[in-house]
Formats: sequence, C-alpha cells, structure tokens
Amino acid sequence: MNDNATNPATTVFDAADPAAARAGFNTHLSFYHANGKNSGFAIQFSVDPATPDRDGALYFSIARQKTVGNASAQGLDRYASFDWQNKASVKLNFIEVAEILMVLGGQASVLTHAGKEGLFHNSPSATTSISFKRAEDPNRPGFLLGVGRTPKADPNARQYYTFAFWPAEAVGLRFALQAQMGLIAFGIPRERAAAPAGARPGPFGYRVEAETSPGAWRVVLDRSDAREDFLCDYRELPEPVAALRLRLCVTSHPPGVEPGVIDFTAFGPVTAPATAP
Repeated sequence: MNDNATNPATTVFDAADPAAARAGFNTHLSFYHANGKNSGFAIQFSVDPATPDRDGALYFSIARQKTVGNASAQGLDRYASFDWQNKASVKLNFIEVAEILMVLGGQASVLTHAGKEGLFHNSPSATTSISFKRAEDPNRPGFLLGVGRTPKADPNARQYYTFAFWPAEAVGLRFALQAQMGLIAFGIPRERAAAPAGARPGPFGYRVEAETSPGAWRVVLDRSDAREDFLCDYRELPEPVAALRLRLCVTSHPPGVEPGVIDFTAFGPVTAPATAP
C-alpha cells in the first residue's frame, strides 16, 4: 500500500534505532479495507509510551481510499492506495482507550465518556468527534468507528471517516490494545527490559482447568507440551463446558524468562446460578 504521509507517533519506535530493533517493536498496526468502488478506508494505530514527564497515548490515523489498483499492473500500481496526506489523526489517552476496550469486550454497546455518547476533542484548528459501537446489523457483524473533523476556519468543510472492523479484526485489536495499556500508563520499564544472560524466548506450557461443581476441577485444555511461542494464544474447546470458575496453570516456561499473563478471557454465554425454590 502507498503510505505517503507519516503518522506523528510512528517516530516513537524507530526501526532504524538499534534499541528499538532489539526490543522488537513495530511502528504500526494497520487495517486496510479497499474495494472496487474506491470508497474504502484504511486505519493505522501506534503507541506513544509514557515517560516521567508526560502521559502515554494511543494514536490512530484513518484515510480514504485513493486508487483502486490494477491486478495486471506491476509494482505499487497493482495495489489500492490510500490518501494518507489528507488523513484524520486522533490521540487517545489511557481512559479513552479503556472506554474503547469496554465496547470491544462487550461491557458497553457504544463508546461513552463522562456520561455522554462518543468522544469530543477540541484543538485550535478543529473539533473532532469519535464514535465507536457494535454493529447492529446481524448480517454484517463487527464494530463501527466514526471520526468527524470540522475545521474552525470553515465549519461547512466537515469531513467524516468511517471504518468497520470485522469480528476477527476486532478480537485482534482488543488483544493488541490490552497488551499496550501498560506502556500507555507507565511507559517502558527499562530497568527490567534486559533479559538475564543466556535467556531466550520460547514456548510456555499451560493448562486450563474448570470448576464444574464446587471444589471439583478438571482439565478442559492441556497445552503442557506446547512447542510454539504465541503472543496471543486463542483456543477453542472441542465442546462447551459449564463451569463456575476457570484457572490457568503455567506448567513450563523458557529458562530465565519470568512468566506473565496480560489477559485470560473465556468466551461463552453467562447463566445465573440455580436457586432453591
């Protein structure tokens, strides 16, 4: 894709910086939705970690499709491109990211802030409104993001951008944002950034146990012999399990690497416990 403009936040992790390269940071998380009508959108996310003198933030930029692309062409002309030069960029603080995660996690159906639907940002040059909600059309599930930008110099020149996240994209975005909340809140813990000498990344073994009745636990997922190293490990059980509680048991980890869990989430319907008549 053509990326003909630079997100201000992409300089946070410079790929040319040896320290950033060793840390393995990527500058963007991007989603591209191009179509044959040239009416698609693309969106890019990047993180600015907190430092001792300022708070961290999440940035995202959204751009309209610029060209359709030609499958028979060579080079970049083969692919659709997006108008990053005229993008809309938004900066979200820690609480605003948490409010978006509430929608992605099903704790809220629409983005709200201070009791009002949506976010409203005011700058010297423009006012910006941000909406985010679960799609209501059952035939097109997902989440809808809207950004409205009104220049103060010309209120009639309002621009509106939309992006519809597919369900799989929304799941991935949720996990990615959850993993960045520590950076946004506290920054990079440089004192603990270096692994012990000789430590190497590798797979973590674990199992998931379910309490099927009070005090009775059984293994419902056993990954004790895992041989792959995943940042996010999403697994489906062969069949649904009714449980009172779940617990995650880490059974092995790479030598010299301290295990840590960012998020442990179970998906499924929630039913009220039976009550005595």
